[in-house]
Amino acid sequence: MKTYLSSIASLLFIVLGCVQALMGATVPDFTVAANPVAVQLNVGKTATSEISLSSDNEFYGSVELACQNLPPALFCNFTPPALQLEGATVVSSQLTLSATQSNAAMLDSGQKFMVLTMIPILGGMFFWRGPRATSKAALLVILPSLMLFSGCQGLSPAPPKTYTIAVAATASGGTSHSVQMQVTVQQ
Repeated sequence: MKTYLSSIASLLFIVLGCVQALMGATVPDFTVAANPVAVQLNVGKTATSEISLSSDNEFYGSVELACQNLPPALFCNFTPPALQLEGATVVSSQLTLSATQSNAAMLDSGQKFMVLTMIPILGGMFFWRGPRATSKAALLVILPSLMLFSGCQGLSPAPPKTYTIAVAATASGGTSHSVQMQVTVQQ
């Protein structure tokens, strides 16, 4: 009788396993979202977005947050940088994005043009001395002035640049998900 009952229990266990496999086994997981997914900021300022993680199918574990695809002058910081998911919970972290002006972009096109107009004046001050220096100095002032005034359209601010970055959430077990964000930086 015992073997008969153990055979039925084994058969029932196999049938339940097959039913679960046919219906699709639920695997614990999590999702990541950003609110808002598009932010705008000026150089030297910051913008924030709330990064939320929600547990699917009773996911438990620690999840690290990181930014990917950041351009050189864009920085990100999470507060807190890691979140703990425990079952059917939703947790969030604040993402702070900041933009700094890179050294190569310090001079906008108008400022670069102004520097170029100063080269003849400074060069003339050192090399043209003696008689008729006044007429040569006047020429040195007129030439850069014409260069400067003809380039006034270059003094307008640079157009905003939009970047696509990814916020990656990686669990301690290796599961990883990400959400894409649009970051528009105004010079």
